[in-house]
Amino acid sequence: MSEVFLAVLIGLGLILVIILLAPVRVQVTIREAQRRIGLRYLGAEIAIEHPDTRWVFRFLGLRIGSGRIVSKPRRKVAKARKEPRPATTRPRVRLFRRLATSWSHSPTVRRMLLVIVRLTGRLPRSWRLEKGRIDLAFGLGDPARTGMMLGYVSAVRGIVQRRWQHLGIVFTPDFNRWLFRMEADLTLRIIPVQPVYHLLRAVGSIPWRGLWKLKRAWAS
Repeated sequence: MSEVFLAVLIGLGLILVIILLAPVRVQVTIREAQRRIGLRYLGAEIAIEHPDTRWVFRFLGLRIGSGRIVSKPRRKVAKARKEPRPATTRPRVRLFRRLATSWSHSPTVRRMLLVIVRLTGRLPRSWRLEKGRIDLAFGLGDPARTGMMLGYVSAVRGIVQRRWQHLGIVFTPDFNRWLFRMEADLTLRIIPVQPVYHLLRAVGSIPWRGLWKLKRAWAS
């Protein structure tokens, strides 16, 4: 019995390792008449296409299902008019004032905001750009302004390509008319264990006891 239980644990552990280490690929395609975003993971692929607004699901290259995304129109319901309350008694105003006061006096709120800022900075490190290409055609209707804009965006292109070397950026200026057209093909790779690690690290850094005390203080 113990050998079977150990084998089950090892099997579950291997499945968990595969799930966390298998790469997730996100493909984004932008064309003048088509926009597509696809997600590929462990042989499965789901894509959403526009302007048809269709979804397609494939597994191991075989088409399993597809359909059209239809948004239901919302019904307008007439609401009874309420008397406006003073600004000092509105919940949002009270919450904003409490947050402003807590930011200057409570280390718990400062630490919580620091955790959010750090998580926001760490999550983008979880994905890598495998390949990409951006074609941008633009014009400002004036040759001088278009030339100045071309110089600015060329400098930005150099900075961006230092960070993402697999990204190709092509500019096509039109000096005679107003124009803006962009086409892009991007493929991103994400290893699930990396964002999961950053999220668990952020959850472990949250001052739970301080938040509980702060909540009780606000409720009183």
